[in-house]
Amino acid sequence: MKWTAKTLFVLASTCCLMSCDLQKEVSRYHGDGTIQFVKGPLLGIDGVALTFDTFPISSNFDRTYTCSNVPPCKDDYALYLSAQGSERLPFLDDSVISAQLTDSKGQTVWNIRTNIAPWTCAYGGGDTWVSYYYLVFDKKTGAPSGTLFTPETGEKYQLHVSFETNPLCSNQTTKAFFCLKAGGYK
Repeated sequence: MKWTAKTLFVLASTCCLMSCDLQKEVSRYHGDGTIQFVKGPLLGIDGVALTFDTFPISSNFDRTYTCSNVPPCKDDYALYLSAQGSERLPFLDDSVISAQLTDSKGQTVWNIRTNIAPWTCAYGGGDTWVSYYYLVFDKKTGAPSGTLFTPETGEKYQLHVSFETNPLCSNQTTKAFFCLKAGGYK
């Protein structure tokens, strides 16, 4: 494909329009955590991240958060655990994460309890929060063991997360946080 000035202009304009729509939706968010835009692989804003409290992995952690008017994105949201480090942190593998997302009617969107070992680990760059652990639906079996969801407009969700540390983490100074993230994939 030949990239002409017109093609590049149309592509940039489309990305800017999508970014403007997402910015409007983000302004409607109410709830816990910090909401921020996620840059995409090309131009503009591609998604949203809702980040929650930072905690030391040497201690257990248990919180419930409220999220209303979660902005819709082109990609589903997934639950992430982000920890300080530049590579997979094997001492986290035996730690246990429990997470439940419910809507305003009390319906469970997803409910998981698992150790971190089967979670996928990807690495970011540019800062010290680079190890993202996430669990998604099994694409082969469709098993609902993951944390993907598409928010409904105007819906209020409760996210309950807990982290149960393991003995290998007792002397670690590493910190972590949970995040609901959509978009920004390369």
